[in-house]
Amino acid sequence: MKTISLLNLKGGVAKTTTGGNIAKGLANRGFKTLLIDTDMQANATSIFLEDKRSKEDYKGFAELIVDEKLDDVDQYVYNVSENLT
Repeated sequence: MKTISLLNLKGGVAKTTTGGNIAKGLANRGFKTLLIDTDMQANATSIFLEDKRSKEDYKGFAELIVDEKLDDVDQYVYNVSENLT
């Protein structure tokens, strides 16, 4: 298993765009890929999910940590495609 991390405290430096493109590219090539969206705004999550829920309806990594509901992790996982979660 390989891990790729994109970090930067500054906003607007293409973390979401880069991470999303890398995840989608790897998934398209057949690699099982997990993209973890730690942004409180859940932008990567809202980009990849096709349903039209508002961003407030997405449960993301930040909510998982803040709500401390580690026993109910499944509600925070979204399958995007065959190889991308």
